[in-house]
Amino acid sequence: MGLLILALSLLLLNPTHASPSKKGLTLELIHRDSIRSPRYSENLNHHAGRFRRLLALSESRLQRMTSDRLRGAGLGPMVESEGEGTHMVKVGIGSPAVDLYLFFDTAGSITWTQCVPCDPCFPQPPPIYDPAKSASYRAVACGHPLCAHNACEDGKCKYEIRYGHRTFTNGTLAEEQFAFTSSRSGATERIGGLVFGCSNKTSRRMFDVPHLKAAGILALDRSPTSFATQMSDRIGGRFSYCIPPPHAPAGTGYLRFGDDIGDTRNMQSTSFVRNGASLLPHYYLKLNDISIADERLNLPAGTFDIKSDGSGGCVIDSGSAYTLLSDAAFVPVKSAIEKHIARTSKMTPVDAKAYGIASNTTLCYNNPGTEGLRNYPAMTLHFEGADLRVDTANLFEAVPECGLVCFTVAPASMTLLGTNLQRNVKFVFDVRKGELEFAPGKCGGV
Repeated sequence: MGLLILALSLLLLNPTHASPSKKGLTLELIHRDSIRSPRYSENLNHHAGRFRRLLALSESRLQRMTSDRLRGAGLGPMVESEGEGTHMVKVGIGSPAVDLYLFFDTAGSITWTQCVPCDPCFPQPPPIYDPAKSASYRAVACGHPLCAHNACEDGKCKYEIRYGHRTFTNGTLAEEQFAFTSSRSGATERIGGLVFGCSNKTSRRMFDVPHLKAAGILALDRSPTSFATQMSDRIGGRFSYCIPPPHAPAGTGYLRFGDDIGDTRNMQSTSFVRNGASLLPHYYLKLNDISIADERLNLPAGTFDIKSDGSGGCVIDSGSAYTLLSDAAFVPVKSAIEKHIARTSKMTPVDAKAYGIASNTTLCYNNPGTEGLRNYPAMTLHFEGADLRVDTANLFEAVPECGLVCFTVAPASMTLLGTNLQRNVKFVFDVRKGELEFAPGKCGGV
């Protein structure tokens, strides 16, 4: 019965105004701390404060992933946090379109934004999407396949997502026209019939940082309600992104769909982890081992596997700023880094907590300005069938006001590969084939 519902869902999810032929689309990625971000504040870019915030963001994503996995796949409540997401894209919603910034989220199942009326809601400068002013807005009926697990009220399908830290969003599932202006061609693609969450009640602390102007989430996991699934036929079941370094010039980071992805020959590939015959909603990977400075750690088999109780596993995630390693892997990784640095320099670890940076598990070193990162090692992630080399600059971050360099990886109950490890790598998510393809390269040139 479940398979029948899913099959019907996928048939109905094809956007009503989409061309049957595959098309491409390119959206520019804007980092949450970028000067071009609608959330930009100079106060947010104090290095020590930024380190604390981004580490806290990654740890709260861990709470979300753990909750999702333990409750099983589906459209039920998830756990997220205030400040969700690292990079935004600009989209238009409605007819006429209202331009909004949404965090793109490879672990999100429902795209949502705040709607008029909204009480309570988090502070969002105008415009706020008003369905009464859109000619293309349609509430999803209770009989819609995507409403099978949701409550109904007055014949309309409702949704509710309760997050961590007592944050939440709820409202009506609806169909609407979305406008995507391609950063590559400048053309605007209008796609009708996309299902999203029109939020009438949202926690005031949903994105709890100053100067907030983000409006919601663009969901790209494998759930039937995600945009990656709904636009599957149009984009050939594929999307791609490349995340530039933090201070890269504008226009160098992109989220691409379909034909805009381009040539993927000579890229490595690894399969997403399956749960029996089906794929999990998040993008779990089979990580087998890690090398530090080209020396394999020979971690025990199964270190990164999903456990029988649903815990553990390794997920590649667009919403985690820093990377979290399972406790069983973090300890030997940290030890290998300490030994490498001890061999190549006279630097010794310092108590990061004493500098107000993070917890006592954070690995930091006093780093004279002349040293740079030359004494710090690179890391290689050994996936099933593919190896991803992570450069030193993607592993360590300077905190100049404290004279420190810190390791941007922390211990956790599972492994989340954050965007720090993903910079300057082109990733292609082939949802239909169940594969992740990747190759290193400057984001502006891929």
